[in-house]
Amino acid sequence: MGRVDMMDRLISYYRISTRTKKWTMRVFAHFLNMTTSNAWIMYIRHCKQCKVPLRNRLHLTDFKLVIAESLTKAEVSDEAMQERPQRKKINKLFLCL
Repeated sequence: MGRVDMMDRLISYYRISTRTKKWTMRVFAHFLNMTTSNAWIMYIRHCKQCKVPLRNRLHLTDFKLVIAESLTKAEVSDEAMQERPQRKKINKLFLCL
């Protein structure tokens, strides 16, 4: 089986479902599916090279869960926590002239 067929098969097993009409969100969800599936394939290859027993390898759903947990628990740097500059408030009276 080709590599693209394998990736498509893995994506179809556990797809991130989004109910939106925006194509940008659908493309983003597809890229997330694609990257996690490719990362899992690389993980399995690495486990085979290191001769990790099958019982110690993560299944695709567990692999995605570990990724999600690590991203949600990641610490945010101080630079990212800085507040955005506030927008200037426009007086509505001047808009009605």
